[in-house]
Amino acid sequence: MHDECFAAYCALSRGALKGNRIITIGDSFGSNLMLSACLRLRDGGMGLPAAIICISPYVDMAASGASYEYNGRADPLYGLPKSQSYAQYASAVRRISPYCGDTPKTQPLLSPAYGNFRGFSDMFVSCGGLETSASDSHMLVSRARQSGVRVQFHEYGGMWHDFAYMFPRLKESKAAWRHMQLFVDDILSR
Repeated sequence: MHDECFAAYCALSRGALKGNRIITIGDSFGSNLMLSACLRLRDGGMGLPAAIICISPYVDMAASGASYEYNGRADPLYGLPKSQSYAQYASAVRRISPYCGDTPKTQPLLSPAYGNFRGFSDMFVSCGGLETSASDSHMLVSRARQSGVRVQFHEYGGMWHDFAYMFPRLKESKAAWRHMQLFVDDILSR
């Protein structure tokens, strides 16, 4: 999947979108694929998108953050049922995929949250405060800022993974889309 995402971006930037400013957006694991492609673009000396938007990013395949436990029952999409103990079913909440194979789970091209984002374009990151993977967003934002990237971060209290997509009429969802639109407008006005 990583190779296909990278190849698709390269083809678009050389072809139909050549010369245009591209803003990439990914949600959940799509953020992982997008950021991995951007790391490869930068390391290969290729042009990066004008901006990067990550919604509810799932970018730590090691699932090392504390939110996997403290939101282990709160996220209606990925939380545990009350009848299951966290200790017994932690691997289900952490969603560590067999997709990782033998690759170290902290390898940045597999888990971009561990990457160095030096030279990256402005980023927009949003998540729900109840997401099991909320820690991924915090880790990504921290690493990006440490790398000198301008990051706009929004965490919406009481919301879950991909809430803005699933329930766009909620006031929090409307706020999330408005914040993203303002970010895009700012990028395109430069």
